Amino acid sequence: EILAFFLNPKQTHGQGNIFLKLFLEKFKLEELVEKDVNVDTEYYIEENRRIDIYITFNKTEYIIAIENKIWAKDQKDQLEYYNQHLVKKLEEREYILFYLNPYGLSPSEASIDQKAFEDLKKSGNIKIIDYQEDIINLVQEWINICEADRIRFILKDFKQYLNQEIKGINIMKNNSETVANYIIDDNKV
Repeated sequence: EILAFFLNPKQTHGQGNIFLKLFLEKFKLEELVEKDVNVDTEYYIEENRRIDIYITFNKTEYIIAIENKIWAKDQKDQLEYYNQHLVKKLEEREYILFYLNPYGLSPSEASIDQKAFEDLKKSGNIKIIDYQEDIINLVQEWINICEADRIRFILKDFKQYLNQEIKGINIMKNNSETVANYIIDDNKV
């Protein structure tokens, strides 16, 4: 929900589409920047399944679906169902299904057949993205361009949380030796 909040230009962060714009640019989808956008979370589809983040442009001219696998296992046929939904919903229009997880791992065979997955990768309809590089770096870009101090602080906390949970970096230890090491070694921050 935090990612969806920042990706939604209509949300109360007051930054318009700047966060969505950087996301689209990062994943080479810049042509979608100026289109009418709707961002949903836990979007219900067939078989009582839910897509974590569902972004539609110009009322389904293009769809970005994000399956966020931060600490959960793939469900049986999960990505297969999501892909079938997107194909049926769009009828030859374009879509991309992002498989987001901490370290850029491929989905399990339980979620989607390996051949089907490879075919979707070749067609550009599915892409693996990760927190460790893609999202943490994107959040830093958001911090850099954010004009509202309050929102920038929230983004910094979010980045710190991701660094701690994904990379195991604990910036908030309460001893001067640790703080000094972080000051000296700026690669850790």
